[in-house]
Amino acid sequence: MDLRRFLHALCSIESSEGFVFRLAKETARWSTVEKLLGKAAKDELHEIAFRPRIPGDGFSACNLKAHYVLDEDFINNGSAIILFSLVGALWTHIEYVSNQNEFTTTETWLDEDEI
Repeated sequence: MDLRRFLHALCSIESSEGFVFRLAKETARWSTVEKLLGKAAKDELHEIAFRPRIPGDGFSACNLKAHYVLDEDFINNGSAIILFSLVGALWTHIEYVSNQNEFTTTETWLDEDEI
């Protein structure tokens, strides 16, 4: 599915300009993916959502949500799980990311309320 490939590519960018960095800084439990994207990525998401290759696979781009969960600070230079979900659907997708220690403080790892 195009959406899964798009999300994988989105989560592969490991810079402070990337989606994962922006998502990690969010304070809401579930964040709207569309709001965290630059123009090119937002255009690509809209293409996937509103012009699906397979009829019936479309969705409202604003209904794609993401939840960031820190996993372990000592694995892969800090690992996290990103859970994607479409509001009003049973569809979910998970991406595993590494190098989270690059922008996540030790205090955040230890503060269970933020995890």
